[in-house]
Amino acid sequence: MSPSGIAGAATRPGAEWIDCVAMVRPRRYRTLSYGMGRAATRGAGMKVVLLCHGVTASMRTGGFPAVDEPVEGAARPFGRFDRVAVSPARVAQDTAALLCAAPVVVAALRDIDHGRWTGRSFADVHADAPDALTDWLARPWLGTPEGEDFAAVCARVDGWIGGLADAELPEAVVTHPMVIRAILAVTIGIAVEPVMRINVAPLSSVVLSRHRGWRLQQIGGRLEG
Repeated sequence: MSPSGIAGAATRPGAEWIDCVAMVRPRRYRTLSYGMGRAATRGAGMKVVLLCHGVTASMRTGGFPAVDEPVEGAARPFGRFDRVAVSPARVAQDTAALLCAAPVVVAALRDIDHGRWTGRSFADVHADAPDALTDWLARPWLGTPEGEDFAAVCARVDGWIGGLADAELPEAVVTHPMVIRAILAVTIGIAVEPVMRINVAPLSSVVLSRHRGWRLQQIGGRLEG
């Protein structure tokens, strides 16, 4: 399979890097327009914004990100929150700094571990192990060689968010596409194959609420400003 063939395969449902390749960076950051960061009204439930971090070089070129990969390009502040939970990754913390003066790092929000493929481009992995990459593109939830599978990500985010009382929930969570899918899987109950078909673009958001159970309020919003 050629690199161009890989790009074609990535558009199939279940291909993780559908979030990354040919992604056009937002022209400007957007403001939240759906009441986030406000106290919940009586009976409305506690709202939580799941925000994907900003775009990175590996998202643009196609690859498995390194943990120290920064946000690409300059950014400016947008909507502010009092309570933000963030992945330990540099790109997530760079993004969270635009939302909150003191975001709280949560280990459970770290990106899925790509094992031996961490920091490598898709083209590089394809040249070295084309069959393994093809298998991963078809079933990314099974994970990469010596990496983490989707079930393990679900287990750790469920242990974190499931253990929080309403008053302890963050107003916003800044993390990675696969982690956002995992949160949707454990809160809303979306099965693994359908949740893999959700495209989580840089700086896109999902809004959840919790009141006698979790509900999906909005998906696919962007930030402008």
